[in-house]
Amino acid sequence: MLRPLAAALLLLPSAYAQSDKPPLKFEVCDIQVSKIEDPRQMSAKFLPGGRVDVRGMTMQIVLAAINKVPEDMIIGPAWMKSERYDIICKAAPTSTDDQLFEMARNMMAERFQLVSHKEKKTMSAFALTAGKTTKLTPSTDTGKSGCQNARADPAAKDPPGVIHRVCRALSMDDLAQLLPNLAPGYIQGLPVVNQTDLKGPFDFQLDWMGVASYNAAMASATSSTPPDERAISLFDAMQRIGLRLENKKLPVDVIVVDSVLRTPLADN
Repeated sequence: MLRPLAAALLLLPSAYAQSDKPPLKFEVCDIQVSKIEDPRQMSAKFLPGGRVDVRGMTMQIVLAAINKVPEDMIIGPAWMKSERYDIICKAAPTSTDDQLFEMARNMMAERFQLVSHKEKKTMSAFALTAGKTTKLTPSTDTGKSGCQNARADPAAKDPPGVIHRVCRALSMDDLAQLLPNLAPGYIQGLPVVNQTDLKGPFDFQLDWMGVASYNAAMASATSSTPPDERAISLFDAMQRIGLRLENKKLPVDVIVVDSVLRTPLADN
């Protein structure tokens, strides 16, 4: 995937009535039941020229992606976990990502007649909390927020499997939404709930080992050979910048699909 569809809000047709502006729409949008059966062939991309290309994704995955939540937080008909779709849409080449996401939301609500609501459900989740002091720098970056790959410092002599991400202009809500995608091996599909009370966007860097590399480093330790002191898990990395992730039962907003078409309406 080039850029996953994971930065939008809940799709509700009633939202149109809350704005005087006409909804943004794709110039053309072709939706077909997909012939892809292997999940490894799934993809979701924003391509140059205003093109959105989704291949072989289930309805549940699509809704989870556009709502920035794990799949388990989408509750609906059983077929949403198995029926796959190819969705290829075209917009003006000058369309921004935000506009493309809005078009995608409007397209889903119109073509699939999606009606849904949020409700609280107590479930396993990670609470994101902050200590008394943090190593987060208030951001003055006016560009696009996010976490980008960073090069390793050769002087640090990282063990195998270390990941470096530089995060810019990120709020704690943003971080909570990104963590399931940044470190899926650690988060394991659970939601992350921001309980930090920290305001504003921040700049910071996260450096951690992928879960397989970290587990291997821990497993190689013996009574006479301690673990590599350079080995660092995601949880260690969070603590280094003054944050903490704790697995607990929390009330979480889940998305309940009240109705949705299995076969989309034709493009007008």
